[in-house]
Amino acid sequence: MIKKMGLCCTLALMVATGCKDRKLSDDLEWMDNTYNSHEGINIGHGRSGWYVHGSDGQTESLSSGTIDSFKNNGCDFQFHSETDPADSVHTALQTSSTLKVNLHDLDPDSVKVRVMSHFGGFTCADYTADEITAMQMTCDHAEMTAFTRNHSPVVLEEFHAIYPNLTGKEHETVSTSKGPEVFLGLDNPDYAQKFAGVFKDAVKRCGGTKGAAS
Repeated sequence: MIKKMGLCCTLALMVATGCKDRKLSDDLEWMDNTYNSHEGINIGHGRSGWYVHGSDGQTESLSSGTIDSFKNNGCDFQFHSETDPADSVHTALQTSSTLKVNLHDLDPDSVKVRVMSHFGGFTCADYTADEITAMQMTCDHAEMTAFTRNHSPVVLEEFHAIYPNLTGKEHETVSTSKGPEVFLGLDNPDYAQKFAGVFKDAVKRCGGTKGAAS
């Protein structure tokens, strides 16, 4: 009877953290403490942006960027992304999106990190070392992505756009859709790799498994 109860408790934990899993709790706490911004403590790593050089070739300004964050209730996650106020491209358009998913629905083997250059937003793995030098790419940003099991469209996306220069019905739009992917911007590649490892472990502990072979 004790073994059966233990099994039930484990299954419940994997699906909805119904039982105490100290490692999962530690994973979730570490991700929140390091990735999200906490007033008076840290600004977090949830920032990504693509910069351009100034006319002097030395200074730089943010061309397009986002501020990312997440909140969760156990394995239920909401990933939020919004236009960085310092963004110079989207002054006439401000957007935000929220992706909602339970980690149980993600494939842990799909968690990947791409190292990005903050000049131009290029994926560094697509270029040789000589090309990176010639293009003055700075590979110091990253993006983490993860897909649902079998790419099922169960990630709910809520998209909100505001057009500051317009009024009436054209001032803002709201839409919802469902897809198979979640993503986060990160401002440090080394941190991104560590975050991805912890995130993958959390997915597994929430019951996420690899999809069927295609």
